This record gives sequence, structure tokens and C-alpha cells, in this order.
Amino acid sequence: MNVNNYKDLDLIKYTVVLSFLIFFNYFLWSINSWEIIKSINFIFLLFVFFYFFISKKYNNYWYLKITIILLLLICLGSPTISWDARSIYLFSAKRLFYESNLYISLDNYFAVGMNAFPKLPATLSATFAQLIGAWNEVFPKSTNVIIIFPPILFLI
Repeated sequence: MNVNNYKDLDLIKYTVVLSFLIFFNYFLWSINSWEIIKSINFIFLLFVFFYFFISKKYNNYWYLKITIILLLLICLGSPTISWDARSIYLFSAKRLFYESNLYISLDNYFAVGMNAFPKLPATLSATFAQLIGAWNEVFPKSTNVIIIFPPILFLI
């Protein structure tokens, strides 16, 4: 990649900002921040995420826009039926939503559920559920697309 090209540098900056907001959400969970601060960060994250779709700067990446929209439709349009996704990842996010504490997995409740799995996607899902105001089995899955978006952009 030619870093002197302004478009490439702009895409890298966009990727860094999006990744920073995702990790900042995890940081807010780790310090047990107020729910309003996490919600403001998530709203800003959604704004930055959707900026890619509405900005004329990124019109050349129409194929990526279509792919991400299709992934969002698949996430929102299909029920979670596999045991692993429902009982480990979504269950972890559900516990984070109800307890509002990142360290709740240290109590070893539901040991079969592998409490040591990464909590980064679960914190983003729980923040989205807190923004909505109730737990839902469908909407928090869409945050997985937001999680995989920065690495895909970086690979482009």
C-alpha cells in the first residue's frame, strides 16, 4: 500500500478511530463506568460506523458496503440456534447487561460456558442492549459486524 496516497491514509485513520472506540467501550466496562458514558461512546461509535456508508469519500468501496449490509441483514434476520453462540457468547453479553460488571465472569457461574472467553464483543453487545433499554436476542448480535469491520477495512 502506498501510504503517500491520501485515500489510503484516510482509510487507515478511519480504521484507527473505529478500533479506538471499540476498545474504549471495553475500557469503560473495565473501570465500571456509568451507563450514560458507555451509551454516548456507543452512539458515537455507531455514527462513525455509518459514516462509512453515507460518506462520498468511500464511494469506491461499494462492494464492501454491500457485504457489510448483507452481514447485518444475516445477523438481524436469523435466529441464534447454535449452542455455542447462544449459550456462551450471547449468555456472556446477557450477564454483562443485567449485572453491569465486567468482572462478573470471575465468579465461575456456568463453568461449562467457558468464562475465560474474550469479552470484547460481549461488552459491545451489552452496551447496545443498555442503549435500547432491554435485552433482546437479535439486536446485540449485530455488534459482531461492527467488531469485524475495522480489520476488514485494514486488510483492504
